[in-house]
Amino acid sequence: MNQIEQFGSNLITISDDCAMKLWNAERLIVEEELQTETITCFAISGQRKDILFACCHSGNLLVVSLAIFQKKDTVDLAHTNLIRAITTLEGLNNEYFVTADVCGTIKVWASILKPKELLSFDLNGALAYNSIVEIKDRLPKKSDFKHQTLLACALKSEKINIYVIDPK
Repeated sequence: MNQIEQFGSNLITISDDCAMKLWNAERLIVEEELQTETITCFAISGQRKDILFACCHSGNLLVVSLAIFQKKDTVDLAHTNLIRAITTLEGLNNEYFVTADVCGTIKVWASILKPKELLSFDLNGALAYNSIVEIKDRLPKKSDFKHQTLLACALKSEKINIYVIDPK
């Protein structure tokens, strides 16, 4: 699976050859390259949007510091199955991100260089590829909802489940 993401004035790509590359977007040249395992999806998170979390076919989670474009950690078997989707929770200031595996297990993590699993639950069905999304600005602005957001998950059965996520 190939994927591309913009980071400042750079581009980050992953490819089937297990290479993650940081490109200079203006000159279209590779400035840095990391060898990884097979990545299925990735997202940029963290309060300064300076951490890349890459999900792996093996169920591992790779952590890359974008400040120095260097692998900082691997969470071995973050999921027991292929991780199919990831999204950062922008409505919660990118302090958290969510991963989902092929069997429908959802995990909420703290967006730090040593990610901490905060919450886990099952969807009761297989997740479709890259099919979790945060629904922003739909909860009341009251302080009761300050640390909550909505998450929509599409299943292969064509059902969509919506969850209130409260990582605190």
